[in-house]
Amino acid sequence: MDEVEALSKAIEMGRSRWGDTLPTFWWSLEGGEWNVTFDSEVTFRFRQSDGQLIDDTDGLDAVAAFLAARSHALREGLRWGPAFSIGRKSGEWYVGARQSQLGGQISIVVSADGSIKSTSVNPK
Repeated sequence: MDEVEALSKAIEMGRSRWGDTLPTFWWSLEGGEWNVTFDSEVTFRFRQSDGQLIDDTDGLDAVAAFLAARSHALREGLRWGPAFSIGRKSGEWYVGARQSQLGGQISIVVSADGSIKSTSVNPK
């Protein structure tokens, strides 16, 4: 099982708990086991002007966003490591890699259309 399959399986198993509003996930490979943790706090966003719920559940799904970020990182020669995070904010996906490292963490923002909006690497 790779990091994409671990994310897909966690989403599949937890979907009944949180529906289409996905929490932030962190997952890492430790001792041959994928440890998948999700933030139990789900944030709902409302427009101040009219009180309407801002629905971020349509568009690109988490696995597609993660695959886009991984492909980008590998194409750009960025170090891709087995400790990841993914969360959604304002319709964009925020993907992190090498999250357990001291320095060298990667942050990739994926737009709703699957394009890469930004990439940053925390200096070592």
